[in-house]
Amino acid sequence: MQQAVRYGVVSGTDSKKATVSVAFPGGGVSPPLPMLSHTYRMPSIGDRVLCVYFYRGPGDDRSEGFCLGGYYDDAHPPFTDDPNIIGFDFFGEAQMQYNKRTHTLLIRADHVLIDSKY
Repeated sequence: MQQAVRYGVVSGTDSKKATVSVAFPGGGVSPPLPMLSHTYRMPSIGDRVLCVYFYRGPGDDRSEGFCLGGYYDDAHPPFTDDPNIIGFDFFGEAQMQYNKRTHTLLIRADHVLIDSKY
């Protein structure tokens, strides 16, 4: 049985369709896989990601699945280790953090624009 969960490196992206192609260790590249997220954040080419495939039985070619997104490890640690922080790091260039203990929202960026007309 082939692996239903695989990790690899993003080798291509389609931002209009929110899909990625992933190169896997040992060879092989996925067909375009949709990102499984309610927050729009397309990974960059070269980012490490985790993918999950549907298994429908013998002969399944694993062409249907999702890219779950990136993951942390020793080489790619999170930007904070504070369990009270919920946040986003924007490509190492900006951050948005909410501290649930202090009830503080922190935005770090070269320029911040707040638009009241949605």
